[in-house]
Order: sequence, then C-alpha cells, then structure tokens
Amino acid sequence: DIKNLIYNEDYLIDNYEYNELPIKNINLICDYYKIKRGKLSKKQKIIEIIFFENNMNNIDIVENRKLLWEYIKIIKTDNFLKNYIIIDI
Repeated sequence: DIKNLIYNEDYLIDNYEYNELPIKNINLICDYYKIKRGKLSKKQKIIEIIFFENNMNNIDIVENRKLLWEYIKIIKTDNFLKNYIIIDI
C-alpha cells in the first residue's frame, strides 16, 4: 500500500514542498480536494494530499487547483485587486 510506504519513509515527506506550508494552507488544499481532515496531523494530511495528487484519476482537479493557486498569487500582486482577495495561500 502506497500510504504505508509514505508513512514508513519519512524522507519522502520531509523533502516534499508541502512540508514548508503552514497548516492553514494544507487545510485549504485538503478542502479543495474534499479530503476529510478529521483529527489528522499535518504529516497525515500531507500524505493524503500526495496520495490524491499522484492518483492519475485526479489529474484534472490537481492541475486546476495548481492553476487557480497561481492565479490567486498573481492577483495578490495587483495593487487594486489584492484588496478583494481574502484567501491567503
């Protein structure tokens, strides 16, 4: 099982980009993917995200999320529009 492999291989998590994100950003990604957060630790949430993103059935939603996140970053650089964006990613 891939999840057990990821759990057992901490270096897979430690070197992953999500490890640097604050928990609120991890939670946003989980919510976007409709991953149930429950009482999962940050590490467990990251594992769920990695598992979701590496499932080829989810490629469209993953690519869409990444694109939208980039759009948000771009909009937040605009002096006018940044005042209307409440999401912080």
